Amino acid sequence: MNIFETTPEYGSPINGVTYSERPSAYALILNSNKELAMLKTQRGYYLPGGGIEAGETPVEALEREVIEETGYLLSIHRSLGRANQFIYSRSRAAHWKKIGHFYMATLVKKISTPIETDQELIFMPINNAVEFLTQEFQAASVNKFLNAQMPPSMEIAWPVIYPA
Repeated sequence: MNIFETTPEYGSPINGVTYSERPSAYALILNSNKELAMLKTQRGYYLPGGGIEAGETPVEALEREVIEETGYLLSIHRSLGRANQFIYSRSRAAHWKKIGHFYMATLVKKISTPIETDQELIFMPINNAVEFLTQEFQAASVNKFLNAQMPPSMEIAWPVIYPA
């Protein structure tokens, strides 16, 4: 199921600026209460996931990132599609075109303490989450998912998982 008909682009590229492509992968993780997993940081709210390292597939990167960020193993159910975002990273002083791969997934079990300690895993009602997500392409993918017509055969029984 691809929630995007094409690969949309968000943000406004600045004329004359070179953007480095930054492939990334993100998970839409819902529990049985239809609450979306998000990472709350000092910079904002984000979907779990992040950058794809050299030699990784989007799925491998997403599994690694979710363990680093939450300490949970991830079960990826399906791809939802791609969306791109033009951003400027102040911390890295770089202009990026983030190429986001989005997946439906569930948290399976906690296997470790998160490596990244500057963020908190929270769950928020999915209808409210769109307003809070910091990056436009993440918010758009959640919004597109909410508006997608899913056949009953694609429904998933979501377990209730709360952070330890």
